[in-house]
Amino acid sequence: NFPTSGLVLFAKFSEGSGNTVADSSGNGHTGYLKNSPAWIPGVTDYALNFVSASQQSVNFGDLNLAGSNQCTFSMWMQKTNPANIGLAALGCTSGTYNAIFLAWWPDGYVYGGVGYTNAFRYFYAPYVANTWIHFVMVYDGTQLQNSNRINIFINGVQATPSPDQSYAKTAISTHIGAVSTNFSLSWDSNE
Repeated sequence: NFPTSGLVLFAKFSEGSGNTVADSSGNGHTGYLKNSPAWIPGVTDYALNFVSASQQSVNFGDLNLAGSNQCTFSMWMQKTNPANIGLAALGCTSGTYNAIFLAWWPDGYVYGGVGYTNAFRYFYAPYVANTWIHFVMVYDGTQLQNSNRINIFINGVQATPSPDQSYAKTAISTHIGAVSTNFSLSWDSNE
């Protein structure tokens, strides 16, 4: 069970075919498929299968979050290969990041961040073959330090951050930047 009112974007992926994903929030943020990711069975309805070599994604456009200091992502991800990378992101995620992002990497960690390169925290998220995992990332820019600005929940349980946060060297932004507004789902941050 989850709230369905007051959402910025609510994509149920109930279509099962076609080149668009409806936004059930009432805000009109239709998702457009790029390079034809395949529709597959999901947790309750359908899902999209992204293939790296095809540079596939679904783009929902500008969510008008610039200047906000709080937001929450909630999504299901499944990896069929431990070397895969799953990504949900707002904004620019190539070169120097200026984005909100949740990335599930092959090193066994999920990275959540807001702002620029290295402005994130990372949490243990082991690969389980062909299993749907539910991620929730909570961002609160009103907090004073990185350790309080990003928290991630995995299958309803607050994730344990890695004790070594040495790669997260930049302060997580206190608000969402103007570039960090376009939301997309993809296989990899370079796509």
